[in-house]
Amino acid sequence: MGRTTSQPSRSRDRSQSGMAWYLGLLVLLVVYMFSITRYVDQRNLVWDEAVIALSGLDLRASAPELFTDPYGMIGHYVRAFPYYPPLLPILLALSYSVLGISEFSVRVVSLTSGLLFPMLVFFFGREIKDEVTGFFAALMLTAAPTHYWMSRFGFLDMPMCILFTTTLYLFYTGYERREFRRIVLSGFTLGSAFLFKYPAILCIPVVLGYFILDSFFSRRISWKRAAAIILSLLAALFVVMPWVYLTTTMSWKWQVWGFEIQPGKEYKWLILENWTGNILQMPEQMTLPIVIICVIGLIYSAWRKEKFDRLILLWFAAVFLWFVPYHKDPRYTMPFIPALVLAGSRLIVDSLDRLSTKLSKGIQDHAEFSRKRNWLKVLGVFLLLVVVAPSFAEWLTFSPDRVPVREAVAYVARNIDRERGVMVLVPDNDLSHFAVYFYLRMGGLPYGSGVHVYTMGKTSEGELDSEELLEDCYNRRIQYLLISDNAPWSKDWVDSMTRGSDLGHFFTLNEVFRSEEDRIVYTMSYLGPLKQL
Repeated sequence: MGRTTSQPSRSRDRSQSGMAWYLGLLVLLVVYMFSITRYVDQRNLVWDEAVIALSGLDLRASAPELFTDPYGMIGHYVRAFPYYPPLLPILLALSYSVLGISEFSVRVVSLTSGLLFPMLVFFFGREIKDEVTGFFAALMLTAAPTHYWMSRFGFLDMPMCILFTTTLYLFYTGYERREFRRIVLSGFTLGSAFLFKYPAILCIPVVLGYFILDSFFSRRISWKRAAAIILSLLAALFVVMPWVYLTTTMSWKWQVWGFEIQPGKEYKWLILENWTGNILQMPEQMTLPIVIICVIGLIYSAWRKEKFDRLILLWFAAVFLWFVPYHKDPRYTMPFIPALVLAGSRLIVDSLDRLSTKLSKGIQDHAEFSRKRNWLKVLGVFLLLVVVAPSFAEWLTFSPDRVPVREAVAYVARNIDRERGVMVLVPDNDLSHFAVYFYLRMGGLPYGSGVHVYTMGKTSEGELDSEELLEDCYNRRIQYLLISDNAPWSKDWVDSMTRGSDLGHFFTLNEVFRSEEDRIVYTMSYLGPLKQL
């Protein structure tokens, strides 16, 4: 009788415990949403971000041609932006149409992806073990600096990473539940991830490796699973084939891209710096305490060797080893962060379960045992909150170091003549010619106005070549010149151009734009003769 009556009580306890973790996830998402949206429209567009933002503007402007000259419109876009897949530019074009042209419109896709990512990791962790595992994984993910920053910038990485993780989530759950429709659906998410950023293709060795290992350990091949995997790969091919065909037939630049991203010659795998570079970047990606937890969790997965552990190890190895020969910015290896936080969260929960079992020896009452286990999990949450608190304190007190590029370019957009040019002297991450193009459109300059933006390329660092400068201004019909205070010699250049005996009668200083953070952008006019077009 006692066993019969205890079953509803246990189910009720599990239900109440699960609801508590869902409530915790909701609180976490609200706090994280507040942190990633603070000042998100105040930070300047950085170099690569500005290129992607421009691709969306170009696509939006040329969209009407899709109905009148589709081949010409698509060919123009492919030749102009061959390095970037089209899915983010398409979403940016829609964002501009709905929200207007702004930094927020550029970053809204990454913001949405970054906010949904903890939810995905929570459900992945719940699939592995329980809601507690999912919550711990989501908490560690939101505290990772790379995840935070990539949620706030309009790069390709964040939307690609969430679709990368979604692909593996659908594959794993479909494979283990024998829900083969999920496996096929994972092919569509894989193709979509590829159309955000090409490294999404690394899902394929993870999926195939998992199937091969499962067949090896079970000593049989599931042909239904194999058929579902083949269908998923065909679905991915169906999604990406139009873009692959266009880029390989309309432009030769894909060959340069392929050369740049190839793993490298064999000797690169033997360079110790290439290995240590990726390893030493991990604390920068995730903070040192979280990296320690996650690496121990990875070792724990290698020791357990269960089905999920095989997925985690293949997931991490595929991403890590691919980027060993040419390790770059920490955002490139972002796709393995979800694998690490899942391994780390499972380690924490298993450790708490074993501790609760040891502390509850001799306790016969199930309710007392559950209370003790739940209290240990609450203690685990408290300790993990202490670990992630510095990250959230930084997120919630962050104030951007903003360069007044927007204001300076808006001034230029209001006053520049048609068919004239803008020159960026000493371009940097904030003041690039890509950013100037974007802010000219944001400042109201219409598409097709004939205004072009140039940079001064051959001048040596710190040395102003007067002849080259005047020749460029003459040939390119320059009207305005921009330079920020990023370069230590920028003030000397401004003085030499506007007050010097050689250049003073060719240039004049118009406006000096200064931000609250005391960053400066100088705006100058060229007064000399122009080459007639």
